[in-house]
Amino acid sequence: MKTRIFTGLLAIPLFLAFCFAGELVFLAFVTLLVGAGLVEWNRVYGGKVEENALTPQPPLPAAHASLGRGGVNASSLFLWVGSLLPSLAYFLVHRKPEWASAFNVLQIAGVLMFVTFTGNAAKTGVALGKFRKSKGGIGLIGAVYVGGLLSGLVLLRSVPKYGVWALLTVVFCVWATDTFAYFVGRAFGKRRLAPTLSPKKTVEGAIGGLVGSAIVGAVVAQSQHLSPVIGVVIGVVAGVAGPLGDLWESALKREAGIKDFGAMLPGHGGVLDRFDSLMFVAPLAYLLWAIR
Repeated sequence: MKTRIFTGLLAIPLFLAFCFAGELVFLAFVTLLVGAGLVEWNRVYGGKVEENALTPQPPLPAAHASLGRGGVNASSLFLWVGSLLPSLAYFLVHRKPEWASAFNVLQIAGVLMFVTFTGNAAKTGVALGKFRKSKGGIGLIGAVYVGGLLSGLVLLRSVPKYGVWALLTVVFCVWATDTFAYFVGRAFGKRRLAPTLSPKKTVEGAIGGLVGSAIVGAVVAQSQHLSPVIGVVIGVVAGVAGPLGDLWESALKREAGIKDFGAMLPGHGGVLDRFDSLMFVAPLAYLLWAIR
């Protein structure tokens, strides 16, 4: 716990500094996050995924093919494309805004697909479905999940007039969801939310996270002279989509037989472990900001 708190005390101010530093600096930061996330993904899912149940399994083998040997295979190609998606999002939102909306729709379609996969994983233990049968399929899912969904942060940072606060409203709501869910769950949790995926999560904790997120959203919106209703709606979206993102990550890790995707953030795991909830919420929140 001490390590987790110490890492948070260092990482949170750094993250906020990148948020306020300007759009291009933030784009570079998100691109680095995507690159790190894709490395984590490839390290875990680079090899063939075998059939397994919802029980811990040995870690999956690392990818055998690389860009330096044997040319570019399908998985590598998809992962390279995924690393370019934040830049594509930035280009579209500034040069082709009508296409940015289409990009956002594709992001949301990805979120819905992963929610479906999560439900299937709760029953079968298979998180990636038919995509797990080929390296190309695994690379495609990695590009969509990591590159596509993290690009939602770039879209949020570019919202006209509000910019950084459009992003931070969502970030604060996601943090509130996690925090309230943890403490309410510890105090009152009795009914397990998804026992096969994340046994420690409770229905009571999820409700507490949803309420806490809505309250924080309203407060942040009011501080920016926006209607508190907008903040509440964003908070509710964060309170629902955030835990789903966390459950999807749990399904992936259970399938792979690992505790964390990485160790970049001591006490928190890797990029995918820390940003899983935000990755689901960001595309949905951008749509709300766009149509408000």
